[in-house]
Amino acid sequence: MSNEFRINYTNPRTSIPTPEKYEGYDLESAFYDYKPKGLTVTLEIDGYSLPMSSSRFIEFVLACLPLAEQLRDLPPETPHQLRKHFPEVPSDFKFYSWMFVDFMQWFPIIIFATDRSMTWIYTRTQDESKEHPLIVLPERDREKPVKVPRNLVIKEICVFLTRYLDDLSSAIPFIHSDTLYKKYRARIAALQMSRVLFS
Repeated sequence: MSNEFRINYTNPRTSIPTPEKYEGYDLESAFYDYKPKGLTVTLEIDGYSLPMSSSRFIEFVLACLPLAEQLRDLPPETPHQLRKHFPEVPSDFKFYSWMFVDFMQWFPIIIFATDRSMTWIYTRTQDESKEHPLIVLPERDREKPVKVPRNLVIKEICVFLTRYLDDLSSAIPFIHSDTLYKKYRARIAALQMSRVLFS
């Protein structure tokens, strides 16, 4: 794994009360029920550090799989005006992003620009009080991108999600029969078998 892009996952695996399996209970319900004390994740990008717990942790989990699939498949970009902020990025790169809105006014945004081989990772902050809200927050963001092979970004996400789902399903065994859980596992397996990871 790259030392420049890390998802540091901490889980002391303390016991939790067994949740009620009500009608419609699925994997996303389990995300909100599985909260052992000390469950955290910290996104680290070559000196940048963004710790997340509680609802921020869940928001991060929900963002991971779609991003990994975007980096694998390189679909058309969602219009979001990111490109104009990074004129130095070659025109053949595609832009994708994570945005974490549960940080009050200062929303962390992680931008991934990729040309199939390398991924340029930028850290920025969206300041809702400004006309041009994409800024470099001095105490948090990096001005320059960190350049990481695309396959290593996907691998890091897969390792994190696999570990987390292993822990969650051990604590809530009935989730193994959930359709959404099975789909998540199948999507992760498809990423792990992707030729992108072996290129």
